[in-house]
Amino acid sequence: MASNESNASLSAGDVALSSPALSRWMAIEAIDLYVTPVWYLLGIPGNILAFVVWVQRRMRPSSGCYLAALALDECLFLIMQVRKNRLPHHQVVL
Repeated sequence: MASNESNASLSAGDVALSSPALSRWMAIEAIDLYVTPVWYLLGIPGNILAFVVWVQRRMRPSSGCYLAALALDECLFLIMQVRKNRLPHHQVVL
């Protein structure tokens, strides 16, 4: 039986990933592994800081209430994403 080593592919069940698809998948995994934690580390404190700034008394008469709500919403979203991505799927309880 001839070896088919020149065709770089990874098959999982019925799905076979060719070399370009495998490269894209590996790039996405690398981004998810390295960029996502930085996104969380900058986003959560940044949104907390924005919330604190926008709820100050001098910011309330403007659109500060809406921006404070947006900062709080984004912060809660990031926290839920951290919980979802860091816990095994069978343990996620929202």
